[in-house]
Amino acid sequence: RSLAIAEGDFKHRAPRQGVYAYRRKADDDHILVVVNNNDAETSVPLTWLMPLLPKDAASREWQEIPAGKEHYLAEDIPMQPRSVLILDDVNKSQ
Repeated sequence: RSLAIAEGDFKHRAPRQGVYAYRRKADDDHILVVVNNNDAETSVPLTWLMPLLPKDAASREWQEIPAGKEHYLAEDIPMQPRSVLILDDVNKSQ
C-alpha cells in the first residue's frame, strides 16, 4: 500500500518528444510513472527526469510495478513503444 499514490503530492514534466512523466510523493515514499507514447522504442534521458526525483535517486533501489524488476536510476531508461513504466522507491521509510 503506497501513501504516495493515495495521498501524495503530484509533480510532472511537460510531454517531451512523446514521453510524459510524473511522480507522486508522500514523506519518503516516491512513485515515478513514465509513459512512452511513441510508436518506436525510445530512451528517456535521466537528466530530464531528475527534477521529479529525490536528490539521492541514483543510490536508491526502485522496483518496477507490477513486474518486480529492480532498477537503479544511473543511466537513461529504455522504453518499448506505447509503454508505461511505474517505479516504486523501495528505500522508503517503513
